[in-house]
Amino acid sequence: MKTLIVNLVATCILIMNSVFVKAQDEQLILVPDYARYAVRIGEGLSPSGHGFNYAFDLSVERLKKSLYLGMFIDQADGKIAGLNLRYKHYLNQAVRRGLASAKGKFIPYIGYKFVYRMEDNVTAVPIAFQSSKDKRLKSSATVTGRACSLEHTLGAGIQYHLNSRVILDGSAGIGYFIGDLAQENKKDFLGISMTNSGLGLSAEMGLVIVLFN
Repeated sequence: MKTLIVNLVATCILIMNSVFVKAQDEQLILVPDYARYAVRIGEGLSPSGHGFNYAFDLSVERLKKSLYLGMFIDQADGKIAGLNLRYKHYLNQAVRRGLASAKGKFIPYIGYKFVYRMEDNVTAVPIAFQSSKDKRLKSSATVTGRACSLEHTLGAGIQYHLNSRVILDGSAGIGYFIGDLAQENKKDFLGISMTNSGLGLSAEMGLVIVLFN
């Protein structure tokens, strides 16, 4: 009887140990300790009110963190408008485990974005002329100046994995900007911003394509 009990206990220990080792192996496989690289193409609205921009970023991701560095292009004139740096921290580690397991999954994250907007020509139109249907009148009322800004944004977003290589990415947040908007900071003008600093909303939508890992 004692021999039977000892054998049963030993068998249970062996089974539990094998399950634990297998779980460890799966953990190591599902959470690979290597980086993957991607490119992100998107459109966003900055807190300083400059309007929509097209962003092009390169990123490196490892486990629950990713870092993006790139440039953005002004939608109005198609010129390079500045540089941006993004950091994302993913909240759902279980879903982040491996590329295949992330297929068709929503991945929430929190993030920080820094934007340096280069000095460039901008146009402001007096509020009184904003609703005018006469384009000539509106054109004659515009004031062109130069503006630049630094922007810091905190926000949250979500990614949706279409497959192991293609990811949809959307986010929103609130940011603080510091700018040189001397020509536009007048109450009578609806320019980039009525002040040289302040809070504003930020929103983005993009497509992430994994290059290699």
